[in-house]
Amino acid sequence: MPIVKVEFVGKQEPLIKQELMDFIAEQICANTSTLAKNIYVYIKEWEPENVRKKNAPVVLIDWTAMPDRTPEAKQKIMTAITDKLAAITGANKDEIVIIFTDIPLKNASLGGVTRHDNRIHDKNQKEQHNGPGNLLSGAVSFPIQGKTSIAQRQSFTAFP
Repeated sequence: MPIVKVEFVGKQEPLIKQELMDFIAEQICANTSTLAKNIYVYIKEWEPENVRKKNAPVVLIDWTAMPDRTPEAKQKIMTAITDKLAAITGANKDEIVIIFTDIPLKNASLGGVTRHDNRIHDKNQKEQHNGPGNLLSGAVSFPIQGKTSIAQRQSFTAFP
């Protein structure tokens, strides 16, 4: 359940902003087991008079701490987003700030149910459906990589 907030000075065309939001979601999907439908991306465009450091985009990524959200995955995501933002905004890559915040599963909820409780519920449901002896009951999430579209990744069901 990543929540991504992108902030920069100036206005971009709607198509450019949509492309950026899709790109960020694709990078998260490509480097983690996160489904595209669970990624929230928000863009905030600031007027120049309201920003001290004019050409320094900021990206804040809040997400629940999951095993596949490793430092290596974060580095790949940061590099890709930095390159894309530099191309879109003209900002110097050295000025682009990206910060990840790992939130414990017990500190985040979706639909009023903590992500921790949701994962336990999902695991129990899968074990009941697959049976305790079924190899699938202990399956773990894994990243979907390669040439799959974002729509294909949205429909994929990963095991907790």
